[in-house]
Amino acid sequence: MVKVIIKMKRIFGIKNNKKAKKMQRNKTDEPIIKNNVKDLKDLREIIYNCADEYKDKTVFTIKHVYGKNIGYENIGYDRLLDDINKLESSLIRSGADAIVFDSKQIDKIREIQQNNKTSVKYFICMDNNENFDNISELLLKGERILKSGNTDYINAKIDENKMAILLFTSGTTSKSKAVMLSQRNIASDVYAMKCVEDIRTSDTNIAFLPLHHIFGSTMLIMAIACGAKTVFTDGLRYIQKNLKEYEVSIFVGVPVLNEAIYKAVAK
Repeated sequence: MVKVIIKMKRIFGIKNNKKAKKMQRNKTDEPIIKNNVKDLKDLREIIYNCADEYKDKTVFTIKHVYGKNIGYENIGYDRLLDDINKLESSLIRSGADAIVFDSKQIDKIREIQQNNKTSVKYFICMDNNENFDNISELLLKGERILKSGNTDYINAKIDENKMAILLFTSGTTSKSKAVMLSQRNIASDVYAMKCVEDIRTSDTNIAFLPLHHIFGSTMLIMAIACGAKTVFTDGLRYIQKNLKEYEVSIFVGVPVLNEAIYKAVAK
């Protein structure tokens, strides 16, 4: 500990104040043994225990860079646990039969399988993985069925008023809410937007908002309905670069991000 403090002094210029002295411990001091430390058996227990014990504290601070503007987001311990449980909770509440996921989520998906609390029967991975069905194989199967002359899927009658998509709100103020939408709901939104927005075939839309949120997914369909081109961002930090790269003319985002980009462009 003494060596660490000295090094910190050298790097950050910490003065030898009372607080720094308190942090130091002489080499002759005996190690401090704490008797109230919980013996946790695995990482899950550690996360759950910390989320309960430190729920009012910050676990991560994330820096967001919008051009030359910088913002900071604090993630609380309570949200950490909520983010871990959110997927399983959403699957339980929705009664979903299938889930399509990225290979980065495989550990979480395996845990959901082991817990066996959901009604999911089909686990479909976006990438090739021998333990799960994958999108590429399913597309090939579907293509073979169509080539064989079976057009049941293409000619299937659509009930425009039946629930077609179940979206969950972000849960900023309380537990996330499931929003039931029909194809007619989405088509009505697109129609209403086309009546007031001047989106042209020469426009380029950048898909920045998550497609599992209604604004992001509806805007993508809106761009398609207007004959516009859609491109996809490389990530939050590359927004400014992508705007120039693709010569974007349509950007749909949240107010804070829009303001930051506007300031960056204005400079």
